[in-house]
Amino acid sequence: MQFLNVFLLAFAAVSVNARCYKSGPKTNKGNIAADVATVCNFLQGGYLSGEERYQCAVDKSGVKWDFALKRVSSGNTERQILSAECQNGMNKEIGCTYGGDATYSNWYYK
Repeated sequence: MQFLNVFLLAFAAVSVNARCYKSGPKTNKGNIAADVATVCNFLQGGYLSGEERYQCAVDKSGVKWDFALKRVSSGNTERQILSAECQNGMNKEIGCTYGGDATYSNWYYK
């Protein structure tokens, strides 16, 4: 029982706020998926609290995608994000028909 309580507390500590947009250019995940790694290679690195960076890409069908990554956690020290973690978050957002945004603990993805 104690293990279950610890697990539930750890699970509750992960903050997730996600949404898919209801309008805009209709997108297809398959048209941009290969470019997410390149986008995240540009966005990876050290971020201060509140710092946001942007990168755009044009998919195979000519639709422009505007990506954003922002550190939302507090603290005075720089926090690193690697390309793989960035890709994990961005791949969830490109699954929405019109794109989307989400906050996962330390990072805001758009």
